[in-house]
Amino acid sequence: MSKNYLWNEGETPQQFAERLQKQLDEYKSQVANIKTKEGLDDEEKLCNDELDKYEAYLKETAYVLAESVDYDGTHFTKRDITTAILYFLNKVEVKWDYTLGLYELSKLWRNNIEQITFHQMDSTLRTLDQVQFKGYKEWKDILAINEFFKNNNDEFSIDTAGLIYLHQRHNAVMDQQELIKTIDSHNAEVAAKEKAGIETEKKPAAKKTTTRKKKTETAE
Repeated sequence: MSKNYLWNEGETPQQFAERLQKQLDEYKSQVANIKTKEGLDDEEKLCNDELDKYEAYLKETAYVLAESVDYDGTHFTKRDITTAILYFLNKVEVKWDYTLGLYELSKLWRNNIEQITFHQMDSTLRTLDQVQFKGYKEWKDILAINEFFKNNNDEFSIDTAGLIYLHQRHNAVMDQQELIKTIDSHNAEVAAKEKAGIETEKKPAAKKTTTRKKKTETAE
C-alpha cells in the first residue's frame, strides 16, 4: 500500500498514527532528560536531518489518480472531477502574496494528470477547504471530489501522519531548548544578584552622622 519508510507492512493508517503517538511520547520523555544546550543542539540537528530525508521521500512520492468515480448514482470521469476542482479553485479569493501558489495549482489541474505529489494533493485539499459551497450541484461535486480522492486516502494519511510526527519531534526539542534557556537566564540573574549582595556586604558601612537640633527655650 504505502512506500513510506516509517510505516510497517500491514498497519492501517490508524494503527500507524497510534504507534507514532506512542513513539512521540517516549521521545518527549527522552528529550526532557537533556539538560545542556550542546546536547539539545545536537538533537535538533538530528531532527532536521530526518525532516530533510522525509521531505526528499515526499518529493519522490506520487499518488496514482483514479480514472473515474461513481457518487450517488452519477458517474464522474477524471475530466469531470478536474473540471469541478478548477471551478472551485476559481472561487477562491487571495491576497497578492498567494496568487502564484494558486496559479500553479490551477495550471496543474488544467492538465490531464495521471498522478499527483503529496504536496500537490495537500495544497489542493487545503485550498478546497477554504471554499463555501452553494446549491445542489456544488454540494454533489465536492462530495464526488472527496470520493475521488478516497482511492489515495490511506497513502496520503500515512504520509501526512509521518510528516506531523517528525515536526512534533522537532517541536519537542525546541520546547526543551526554550525551557533550558529560561532556566539558564534565571540562574544567571540569581547569581548576579547574589554576587552584588556579597560585594555590598564587603564594603565598609558608612558612618552614621546625626545632626543635633538646637534646643530653644521659651520664656514664660
